[in-house]
Amino acid sequence: MPILNAMKQDPNLISHVRDYFEGGGKPPKSVKEQLGLDEDFIFDPDEAVSDSDSSSAKVLQSVIDGAVQRKLTGFAQSQQKAADTQNAEKSFKKQHDMSNEEWGEFVDYSKSRTLTLDDIYFLKNRDVRDKQVANSTRQEMKDQMQRVRNKPQSVAKTGSAGTIAVTEEDQVFDAILGIDSELESAFG
Repeated sequence: MPILNAMKQDPNLISHVRDYFEGGGKPPKSVKEQLGLDEDFIFDPDEAVSDSDSSSAKVLQSVIDGAVQRKLTGFAQSQQKAADTQNAEKSFKKQHDMSNEEWGEFVDYSKSRTLTLDDIYFLKNRDVRDKQVANSTRQEMKDQMQRVRNKPQSVAKTGSAGTIAVTEEDQVFDAILGIDSELESAFG
């Protein structure tokens, strides 16, 4: 299919392939062989212009046709390249939802900025960097979850009251408080 698409875009390719197959797989090696001229043929420009049926006229016509075909092929390729560029621009603008004004600013910026070696390095290694960032983020999340799991749980969460260390001062104050409450109950 790619060959057929290329043939649609370049008519010279069709004639080249046809000549290749008609010639038994061997394309002509020279203009003389292509036009079926004798080995001792010598081009005469005066004869080429005055006699349109002469061998010199055939050679001149072949050279002119070749030049025209190269020009047409070059023109067709430049037109195709321009159309491809325009389609790529439309697709890019649509993908990024850009207005014509935003596109103009984008193009102006791209023309004013020169591509540095750092820019090329960044673009080349962008995928690797993105993977490293993703892996680093995953590792940080994993470490954070591990720290949360290792953190001691609160007394309320575990359901046990546990023992609370009581200092001597607390014991003295509790004793005094206990005496006060006993005296109050005794006297009434």
